[in-house]
Amino acid sequence: MPTINETLKQLEAQRNRAQQELAGLEAAINALEPLVGLFIGAAPATTVAPVAALPVNRRKMSAAGKAAIRAAARARWAKIRTAKALVGAGSAAAKPAKAVVAAPAKKGKMSAATKAKIRAAAKARWAKVRAENAKPKK
Repeated sequence: MPTINETLKQLEAQRNRAQQELAGLEAAINALEPLVGLFIGAAPATTVAPVAALPVNRRKMSAAGKAAIRAAARARWAKIRTAKALVGAGSAAAKPAKAVVAAPAKKGKMSAATKAKIRAAAKARWAKVRAENAKPKK
């Protein structure tokens, strides 16, 4: 049976742990209180600048800059459309010096003899691998 002194010491230790936990909870509450107004819509409990009031440094493009970008894009697309129209017409004389849209190069086909050589080499490699795996290991 524990004595009264031991019980008293246990209760005091438990009280100290509870006080430490309470202090930790207080610190967490104090840290989160300023943020409450940001999520609920009410004013924050302490003086913290709301997110909307913080200065936002955005770069602004001038109207002239936007117009220059639009003009360059229109010119690029006009050049592409013209090149496509000329390629579609098939006129060699009317084609520009540098075609914007190039047709993909034709791929060569492999001859039957080349395919046979590749097939034979692959079979030989696999035969060698199978032979090595079939050998008893020491």
